[in-house]
Amino acid sequence: MAAMHIEEFADAHASDLADLLTESFGTPIDAEGLLAALAGLPARDGMTADAAGLATGEGSRHLIAREAQGVTARALVWRTGLARPGDVFSDIRAADGERGREALALVLADQVSWLALVGGARLRTTVDDHERDRHDLLIGAGFREEAHVVAGERALARTSAIGVPVPAAPTVPPPHGVELDTYDRIERDGDPQCIRYVQRALHALVVATLVDNPGHVEAVPDFDDWRREVFDADAFRAEWLVLAFEADRLVGLSHAVADGDPDRAYLEYTGVARDIRGRGIAAAMKSRLDRELVADGVRILTTEWAESNAPIAHLNARAGYAIVGGHRRLVLDVLAPAS
Repeated sequence: MAAMHIEEFADAHASDLADLLTESFGTPIDAEGLLAALAGLPARDGMTADAAGLATGEGSRHLIAREAQGVTARALVWRTGLARPGDVFSDIRAADGERGREALALVLADQVSWLALVGGARLRTTVDDHERDRHDLLIGAGFREEAHVVAGERALARTSAIGVPVPAAPTVPPPHGVELDTYDRIERDGDPQCIRYVQRALHALVVATLVDNPGHVEAVPDFDDWRREVFDADAFRAEWLVLAFEADRLVGLSHAVADGDPDRAYLEYTGVARDIRGRGIAAAMKSRLDRELVADGVRILTTEWAESNAPIAHLNARAGYAIVGGHRRLVLDVLAPAS
């Protein structure tokens, strides 16, 4: 039986690893493109354990299992500043057959030992719904399924009797006492102090509402980092950020971003303050967002939601979203949860 070597990835392995990834993803991947993608990973030594013993900072480590005939498994782990303390993300692939399973077990065991030293409490990965073999392989290696996230899309516009695109869904008005606005209007008409106040209120609302989003795994950055991430992003459109106010208090937001196709947009997030949910605010914000998107020529809106998030699943079904795919979030517990 050929010897199997577990080692850190080097540029010289790019061609063999590209062959494995091409087989796993089902789409051609070449060595040059692979190296370009890996160049964006954080340096290994940026991940450290905090006072509570949980991984913080940014870092990565890339292991492969290699035999004479090529690479039989890879375990890439990384952590960014958006991850919650102790969370580390991964992409784990293996060749088909018993040798692939053996190779995966070896590279995964090595990574888990290293993660335990730097406070990596939970190793996370995602598996597309069609990857049943890979899902079963990772479950067999000790991962558990945390959430099933479905992807949906719906048509935003229909053609009116005079040939003009109009929103396909009927308009939903906000409940009594709630007013809707768009961020671009506030940005145009508000003074810098008002704009900063709204931005801080938005950040606080996202922090408060994300805790109720099943399966969400990323932490919200501190205000200044979050503001740059949202408002300086190429995909940001100020008119596609709808806000709900009740007596000058920001109580909801619904936000879509561009996805590179002028006919399509992605519904990034919708959140409503917990104490006033159930009054139709989310539906009203999404209805207003539909009108803004259609006015800008968008015809298809896509989004994702956790299957276990019953209120959002119900709202999206009523809105006409058709499920077009999905993925499963898997977790491997590296460190025992604190008691």
